[in-house]
Amino acid sequence: MLLWKFGAQNLKFARASHKAPKLFDGIAAEAEARASELSSQGLANIAWAFATAQHEAPSLFDAIAAESTRERLDESFRPQELANLAWAFATCGHAAIIAALADAGADLYASTAHNGSTALHLASSCGNWQATEQLVALDTSKRLLNAPTAHGATALHLAAHAASDAVIRACMAWGYTGTLAREGCPTAATCPVSYTHLTLPTKA
Repeated sequence: MLLWKFGAQNLKFARASHKAPKLFDGIAAEAEARASELSSQGLANIAWAFATAQHEAPSLFDAIAAESTRERLDESFRPQELANLAWAFATCGHAAIIAALADAGADLYASTAHNGSTALHLASSCGNWQATEQLVALDTSKRLLNAPTAHGATALHLAAHAASDAVIRACMAWGYTGTLAREGCPTAATCPVSYTHLTLPTKA
């Protein structure tokens, strides 16, 4: 129960940019050891809390991935919990579980309430090319590639801002068809440098 409350409450701290690395490390160790005892909601909340806070905990995410896929995804996870897991694993770069989440019914087009980011937006903004490749491969309709966030950025814009050559190549290889400039920037030339994917060669 304590770990579940942490997952729910720490979203507020993470979004407010509070830093508590020792607390996160302690929670990660405890959650990893007790992953089998956590509910589906607890697993999803903790994963998303750590991802939102951008606190690296690879062993914890390995434990959450293993526990989530142990005959539980199809049975106990609700749509919001599946979405939280997809966002978290896309953010942290754990690509292997994304296909399993999609198979279990995760809505890959679901977007965060905070800024309208899908799992692909999150993976692209963090430069997680393996998660990006998984997501664009699953996106047969190409809706993810061209979908904007609430601020008008596509996955390609976010990858350029992160200066991630691998993510940009993944987006382009899978058929990105959006415009070069973001809304409010009529042409690439009039956009701030970090706003278009044309800037990558100057950053590499």
